[in-house]
Amino acid sequence: MYAIDDEEIVPRHFAVCNFYGVETCFCWNADKLIIYPYTKDSSTQVTQDARILSTPAPIKKVQFFDNRAFLICLPQGAYKVSRNGEFALLSKNALGMGGEFFQVLIVWNNGIYLDNKQVKSSKLLFPLTPNASEIVCTFSLNPASTEPQLMSYFAAGWEAEGNLCVVGHHRKLYTLRTDTVQLIYTSDSTIVDILPVKRRDKVAGLLLLTEQANLVILVHDGGDKCAEHGPVFERIYLKENDSTMLCATFSLQMENVLWMICCNQFRTYYIRKELFVEAVQEVKVEERTFTCMQYYKPNTILGLSQRKELIEVSLEELDNSLSIDNNIVLHTAMFQKTDIIMEKICAKVKEFDALYENLSDEQDTLKRINIYAAKQKLQISPNIKISRLCKHRYLGLHIPDKLPKSSYVVFSFASKNQSTFCMKKVMKGHALTVKMPINKNQVLHSSSINMDLITLVNEQRPWCLVQNFINSPLQQIKRKGRQMEEKTNFIDTKISSLLQSIAGKELTMTKLCEIKKIVRAELCRCNDT
Repeated sequence: MYAIDDEEIVPRHFAVCNFYGVETCFCWNADKLIIYPYTKDSSTQVTQDARILSTPAPIKKVQFFDNRAFLICLPQGAYKVSRNGEFALLSKNALGMGGEFFQVLIVWNNGIYLDNKQVKSSKLLFPLTPNASEIVCTFSLNPASTEPQLMSYFAAGWEAEGNLCVVGHHRKLYTLRTDTVQLIYTSDSTIVDILPVKRRDKVAGLLLLTEQANLVILVHDGGDKCAEHGPVFERIYLKENDSTMLCATFSLQMENVLWMICCNQFRTYYIRKELFVEAVQEVKVEERTFTCMQYYKPNTILGLSQRKELIEVSLEELDNSLSIDNNIVLHTAMFQKTDIIMEKICAKVKEFDALYENLSDEQDTLKRINIYAAKQKLQISPNIKISRLCKHRYLGLHIPDKLPKSSYVVFSFASKNQSTFCMKKVMKGHALTVKMPINKNQVLHSSSINMDLITLVNEQRPWCLVQNFINSPLQQIKRKGRQMEEKTNFIDTKISSLLQSIAGKELTMTKLCEIKKIVRAELCRCNDT
């Protein structure tokens, strides 16, 4: 059904509660409150008869106590909503409400105080955190609608009679009982809101929303694992950084599974989280969005869509989406004849390896033919160096890859009309390392190194010889080195000439311009070559 038929009013929040004995829907935005009886029958025209009220201040929250509704306004103020739709001022300075409808929290004298409107008293609860805002968030716990184990944990030794209130300010979480508070948790992130987490029809935990959109803190009793250690504060990191947490509830089928629903501007994510397990699981993603959600009944979650519709989401359907048992029971009969299956698999793997080896050989042969036919040179940077071991000198060559296998590399060194060479086969790794002994007296500037490639059709028939098969950048480097040396000498000469002219006071603008032209022309020539 539609939350409101008025096209000019766009509600951003809603709550369905018992209001003076009638199931009533409250929808609101910043300055409008819409009230009408809630029914599933979309054919009725109850929304046309809804009361649309202008609020005395922007609404922060609507809170309910025993069939009564109260508005918490921004920046301060609390009002009671009467049966006939009027607003009665409860406190103009209220930041939030306590465990009872006559208790409000106010800020005064750098502290948070509890004002009791019934007995007209005020008491300091805790001082404001330095450099923190005055914002507080509260959630009232009623023994009739809260699981006893969770209620007893928050009571913390008090006699748990009447309502309790959980109060969050900055990074601290307190429990309020009557007019006394007790610090129960300190977070490393600022707490901005508190959501109830229900199991069937009772509150079984609280979800603390923080200033980090992807971090929430679940407060629960811990079950059997933590029966004697008080409430558990479990940090949950969500995968979506730009989403807003709307609602959280425990599974109907598994008590240790939490469902969380959050959405961004485009999608709604249904997230499953198992207690005491760090990982979260995105079970379902819908291409629609909600502005607000509420746990309504044990099997129903209500959501307010962007089209102002109230849509019911079945919790049972979410549970059934994971009802398929992933734990497969293995029987001994399943392992019969597995040895035969493995033998067939191994035979096929060997056959595949043989085919792959043949393909590699044919590809390598084709590569060798192309090298010879195209007279191409391989773009390789060989590592050539001279090493010494004891009294002996060795000329080393290392080529890491790109060589065709089943070929031979001839590595030769020529100096003083003498030539020394060695030949080595390229193995399957396509890499090559050669060390050739040389005489240290032969290492001269005029020495030369050659590398030739002998490719083969097969082991018996040599195919061809490719001389100097490597296109090495070494010669280019040497040439650039000579150019740099020539350029440096030229500039030094011109600088020396310039200094002599200055010393002899013979430097004129005409001569300086000529020197600049000569230098520029020479530099351009060097760069072109």
